[in-house]
Amino acid sequence: MKKSLEKLTHRNDSRGQIKVSRVSNTAPEKIPCSMNSENHSNHNTHYTHFTHSLTHLLTSKTAAFTLAEVLITLAIIGVVAAVTIPSLVQKYQEKITITKLKKVYALLTQAYNMAIIEYGTPDKWSFSGKIPIYDENDEIIGYDMSGIEIQRKYLTKYLKGQECKDYFECTNFPDDGKLYNLAMNNEEVYKDTLTKFPIFRLDDGTIITFTNVTSPECSDTDVKANVCSDIEVFFPDNKGYLRRGVNNFMFLLTKDGITPAGQKDSTRFTFSRHCNLTNSVNTNGHGCTAWVLQNENMDYLRCDDLSWEGKHKCD
Repeated sequence: MKKSLEKLTHRNDSRGQIKVSRVSNTAPEKIPCSMNSENHSNHNTHYTHFTHSLTHLLTSKTAAFTLAEVLITLAIIGVVAAVTIPSLVQKYQEKITITKLKKVYALLTQAYNMAIIEYGTPDKWSFSGKIPIYDENDEIIGYDMSGIEIQRKYLTKYLKGQECKDYFECTNFPDDGKLYNLAMNNEEVYKDTLTKFPIFRLDDGTIITFTNVTSPECSDTDVKANVCSDIEVFFPDNKGYLRRGVNNFMFLLTKDGITPAGQKDSTRFTFSRHCNLTNSVNTNGHGCTAWVLQNENMDYLRCDDLSWEGKHKCD
């Protein structure tokens, strides 16, 4: 004989007292459950239906995934992650670079504005370019950097950081580290390049170098500006190399302020020539600074049909 499982249910009678009923699991039964107190004249009765026995609940089959289905799903997730995660990481790193570039631009502009209050505009700073020093055989043995030192002195006075004898005093990069152009088809050993110029390290790790004085009188015309000299910034990372347009950017010191290189109307560092994934010119990458600051992207690393007049981001 099939044993019945009894269930206890409760209900209120008309006097508000609780009565207990025993219900067998062999068949559904309607149990009246009145929730009225003795102060209510209306008796609204509610019914609870027991439609499944305990035996049914314990023996029913539930849906589940097979091991093969789980493995296939995990494989699909792995493929999608392998495709999308590197792209997401790259874009995240680019956002960090854009933020750093905006910050150093603001700091240089602020330092410039303070410097001209004290010293006047750069055309009155009386600095000269990189002057070669010759030996008795008329061979260059070094350079007189006193002119470039003037702009470093006047600007870094209003920046927080430290002066460095050379690039490697401020970083832990190896001596054979490379400085590439944007297309990475032209390289230098940046030890030989950057140790020739005054270096300043900001508190956040950004490196500023004061390089070529293009015109001591600030008469070099580019983007309708009176350009005096070049200022490069570097964002060192753990890759062991630097790349123009990626973690190396160019600014121009002009009579009227600090200008990002590669402006729309630039004649010296043009976006089409100096922010190009194929051009082998050494200065390729110097024309990316204005693009990054104005368009807030580095999409030139992914597509080659961008221009100031046309597309400003990849599709």
